[in-house]
Amino acid sequence: MGQIGRERQTNIFFDGLLGRRQRVPVSPDELERKALRKLSGDAGAYIAGGAGLERTMAANRAAFDRHRIVQHMHSHMPALPESGFLARITRVR
Repeated sequence: MGQIGRERQTNIFFDGLLGRRQRVPVSPDELERKALRKLSGDAGAYIAGGAGLERTMAANRAAFDRHRIVQHMHSHMPALPESGFLARITRVR
């Protein structure tokens, strides 16, 4: 993962620890629901219906379902020092 990707992933992780949700959902179904709320009725129906022939949408869903999104939070990083940011916000008092 490139440096920009690592920084983005770190920001998402820390925002989650602080109770802040991302504006763009990670879940494809949640992203679709949010997008359909923003579109006009006609545009939403067109997109939700597969933008024409539904065969393409069915093929895309089937292809996507064959893959899994697996979270790997900095698996190749050294341990954080105990005085680090994460230790300060998670320390039990």
